[in-house]
Parts: sequence; C-alpha cells; structure tokens
Amino acid sequence: IDRTMYDGYLVFPVAEIQARDGIIGSQVSARMNELRDRNNQGLMSYPQMVKEVVEIWADGLKGKSTDEVLRHTENYLRGEGDKFYFYVKGVIDLIRNTHDVFFITGGTQFTAEATSRIYSATGYFSSEFEVENGLFTGKVTRILSAGGHKLKVLSKLIEEHNMEKSLAFGDTESDRDMLDVVDFPICINPNPVLKKYAEEKEWPM
Repeated sequence: IDRTMYDGYLVFPVAEIQARDGIIGSQVSARMNELRDRNNQGLMSYPQMVKEVVEIWADGLKGKSTDEVLRHTENYLRGEGDKFYFYVKGVIDLIRNTHDVFFITGGTQFTAEATSRIYSATGYFSSEFEVENGLFTGKVTRILSAGGHKLKVLSKLIEEHNMEKSLAFGDTESDRDMLDVVDFPICINPNPVLKKYAEEKEWPM
C-alpha cells in the first residue's frame, strides 16, 4: 500500500489523526515520526523502522476498541486522508476482471482492512496487533516487513491460486521475495535498495 498506492507511508498520517482526535497520545505519533525521519535519513532500514513503529503504535492503542479504530481509519481515508494515487482505482478495477486482489503490507490490520474496503479487494495480509474481547492488548503478534515474512503469507495464496500471469507491486527491499515469485513483478517508487535489485533483474519500474 505505502508508496505503491498511497502517497507516503499511510501509518503516519493515520497515527497523527488518531492523536488529534484523542485515540492515542500525541507522544506516540511524535515518536513514530522520529523513526520515519531516521529511515528517510538513511540511519535506519525500512524493516527496522516498521518493526519499531508498529510496536510503539500497538502500545499506544492498548485498551482501544478495534471497531472504533477501524471506523475512524476508514472515515479518514475516505475523506481528508484520501492521498491514494490517481491511477489506483483504474488499475485495481482492471486487474479484478481476471485476478483476485490482495494487499500485502507491513502496515496494521486496520489500515489494511480500511484500504481493502475502499477498493473492494479480495483480502489482505498485514502486521497484526493482538486483540482480546474487541480491544487492543498493546502487543504485536506479527510484523510483516522483515525478509521472508511477506513470502510466507504469500505461500498461502500460491497454494490456493494458479500463479500463471500473477502480478505483484512493491517499493522496498521487504517486497523483493514477493516480487521474485510472480510472473510480472512491478516496482513503483522503488527505494535505492530495491531499485538496484530491479535493475539487475530488468524489472519494470
């Protein structure tokens, strides 16, 4: 989703709007933004940034209703937070004619589910915050950014689908394993690490 469909990393504006509306503390969003800046400055890898960001965010949402957070996220992304690239709807509508569409993201389940609802995707795989009795516990049960994690969840799709003419879209090195196993890997806004790999593979960018 981030930087392939959405202009930026979706987790940060969603966290900022949660802080503005009192769902999380302002210090949670501020700390997340510090980690983003370290990644932008080359001081922290993308997978490490995602790991620390989701851990901080999960702790900040402890005790909050999952339904409330999902509703708040979807309303934001359908309104003032709609920064999806102009081509996304048309591309997804076209692909949906012949393919199932899944979002595989290092973002959280509520950002992924909200995006899936907006674009009527078949499903999604994401980082997961633990939930008990409809409330976030403050713990993370899965972080979908480190090497191999996306390929692990993708293996479920490979078992269930014909992979002929399969496509994948990605922008960072955490997408590399996923891009390697499809017929048509496509890099959108690739970061320097993925760009170098894509040039070696002669993948379209």
